[in-house]
Amino acid sequence: MISAIASKITAYIMNNADVDKDMEEGYHYGAEIMVSTALNIMLILLCGLLFKAIPSSLIFLGIFIPLRHATGGYHANTYLTCNTAFVLTFLTVLLSARQISGGVNVYILAALLILGFLPVYLFAPVENPNKEISAEKAKKNRKTAMLLYAAICASVLSMSGFSMYYAAFTAVTLVAVSVLILIGFGLQKGKNNNI
Repeated sequence: MISAIASKITAYIMNNADVDKDMEEGYHYGAEIMVSTALNIMLILLCGLLFKAIPSSLIFLGIFIPLRHATGGYHANTYLTCNTAFVLTFLTVLLSARQISGGVNVYILAALLILGFLPVYLFAPVENPNKEISAEKAKKNRKTAMLLYAAICASVLSMSGFSMYYAAFTAVTLVAVSVLILIGFGLQKGKNNNI
């Protein structure tokens, strides 16, 4: 489905825009990413609606997308797996935050944030096997990831004074990104060891 929609977008661009015809494959890949991202956003908003958690879904998207863009991490082999993993990650974060928010305090949040920072510090960015990045871009992504993570941590700690649920939700979102970094790094390391 995603590839078919991307093919139509690519055909439209190739037929109606003054573009380099040799870049058709690149335009198709870009269209696939755009369609997949739009679908992921719609799925998370739908889950937010179904679980009466629209603010949580917006927070998740606002944190997860830019932070994952900078950190990298696990990348699925198919769009179906990617979309499924994205929805399951959101639902896990949502249900976890609902479970822990009543019994969490600022010290537990701080501990979660510190633990979650370790994979960012040690391994980010984890490269996507389908999209290599230069050393300069990796350095920029690393700096962006650490600054974003630190800024979000500060917001979690300040938020804990008036909404422990949203503070916990945001902290668990950060931990989810860190888990995906670890999975991506582990899979990448495993592939490198098999070469």
